[in-house]
Amino acid sequence: MKLRLIILRAPQNSVECLKVCNEEDTVTSSDTMILVIVPNPLNYSYVLNVNTLTTSPAYFTSINNDDTYLSETGVAVLADKMYFLGGYYGNKRKIVKLNSCSLIELGVELYFRYVSPAVLVSADGFSNVLICFSEEEPYNQCNVFDGLHVTLESSSTYEHFNGKLGYYNGQPTTVGGQIGGTRKTEVLGLNGWTSLSDHPNSIHAHSLVGLTNGDLLLLGGIDLDISEFSNKIMRLSRIFGHNLWTVAGTLQQVCSHGTAKLINNSLFVFPGRGDDRYGIQRVNLSEDNTITTVDIIGNHEKDLWNPYAFKVDRNPCPAP
Repeated sequence: MKLRLIILRAPQNSVECLKVCNEEDTVTSSDTMILVIVPNPLNYSYVLNVNTLTTSPAYFTSINNDDTYLSETGVAVLADKMYFLGGYYGNKRKIVKLNSCSLIELGVELYFRYVSPAVLVSADGFSNVLICFSEEEPYNQCNVFDGLHVTLESSSTYEHFNGKLGYYNGQPTTVGGQIGGTRKTEVLGLNGWTSLSDHPNSIHAHSLVGLTNGDLLLLGGIDLDISEFSNKIMRLSRIFGHNLWTVAGTLQQVCSHGTAKLINNSLFVFPGRGDDRYGIQRVNLSEDNTITTVDIIGNHEKDLWNPYAFKVDRNPCPAP
């Protein structure tokens, strides 16, 4: 099996497509599918057919057949390969590689311990992956992994543990976190991190998605000001020369510790936690990226913390 990563649009939008093919195989299916990786338990991973709204299980062989081994890892596809970074169990500096539906722990390690790290692949999909907000104080440390080596990246000004990373106008951007910079928005440039306008709420465990026009959407999460799950969709955009947060819409259900994937004019939101409701939601966008409707298109049967979503052309690891 070979994993191919394809950038679907201009780099500033950073939308990746994981295309899974055999060397000799050419796939002609017109269906669009999303591979949802569930690190814990790994055997809950599946593929969603966007056209038919049906799912099929994806089978991976974990290390020592332990389906919890990858709990709270970060997941990234870099240069056609899938990597799992950090995690709650075992070595929290570990890097694990997917190889033909099986997992192999590499000899190289991250500099810091990471649990539920924020990860962001470079805009070209091949250069490197940014891993941020270590479990170690001061919770602002970042590494860069290029598939072979790990290097240090500038630490953010504020702590963003359990925050996220996304692209805003082509630059890696983080918002919120469980401690420290719970409202802070920072963008990474050539000279390090720069602060933008604060988010109006103390927020963490949300999802971030960059749009085609450069705006950044923040979906769901946990509002620390009121200690409740959130169903808000917030937008960071450039308005009259200022980077401002505005309300963009509302999810049908609250959602935290999940993930979101933008495909064409639809944003697919996969829950991690909720208030005993675990709806898979589709946020429909107009041509100018305004939210038009939000639909429930499926459900998880329970909490599936910190899933990751990748566009695929078919199930890479179907039932044996």
